[in-house]
Parts: sequence; structure tokens; C-alpha cells
Amino acid sequence: KFKKGDKVVLKSGYKKSDGLLYLTDFDRFIGKPLTIRGYTDTECVHFSDCPYIFEEEWLEPYEGLKKGDLAIFWQFDKTQAVVRLFDNEQGGLFQIPTYVDNTGYWWANAIKFESKEQYERLIKGDHL
Repeated sequence: KFKKGDKVVLKSGYKKSDGLLYLTDFDRFIGKPLTIRGYTDTECVHFSDCPYIFEEEWLEPYEGLKKGDLAIFWQFDKTQAVVRLFDNEQGGLFQIPTYVDNTGYWWANAIKFESKEQYERLIKGDHL
């Protein structure tokens, strides 16, 4: 069980639902660190930085990107994603994090490149 203040991420590709409907809108939270605020009466997790609640099994601990990690970067359209090396994370406009790749380009979004399956989904154009 997670505790208040823990950083977690929504598991990539997790579509199973037992009682809660998985909405495509949830995909925009995949790879984004979320801060746990607590649990609901039905043992779902709610966050201080996300309007949705998720079942605990949909979540995994957040491991931030480290310099040199292979990562997927995109601005606002995942179909325009690129794979590059991660350099650093900086506070951008309104203190929203921005991600910098090894070429010095700034991106609105980045997630760690995890697996061959993730690569295959990227090539097919599926959600990251």
C-alpha cells in the first residue's frame, strides 16, 4: 500500500477495470508523476495533482528520469514523439516541468523508455 506523499505513475497500457471505467483520457497521466493524497472509502487512490481516482493496482512507484536514460519525448501530440537521451528536468512556464533531451531541446512530456513492448506500441502508433 502506498502512503500519503508517495510519487506514483499510472501503469502504461493498464486497461483492466473492476468497478471503475478506464477512460482514454487517463492515458495522458501515463508516465506523469502523481502525488498520493490518500485513499477513498472504497480503497481507491486520489491525488493532489490529478482530478481522477485510480485503483491501487493501476499504479506503480515513480522512478524519475536520470541523465542518460533513453526516453520518449513529445510536446502535446503523442504521434509526434521522438526517442532520445534524457538530459535534465527544469521548471518551465508556471513552474510546469519541462524535459530537456541530449540535444538541448525542451519538451512538455517525457517518459522513460521501458521495454521492447513499449517500443512496438510506439511504432504502431498506440498510446505510450
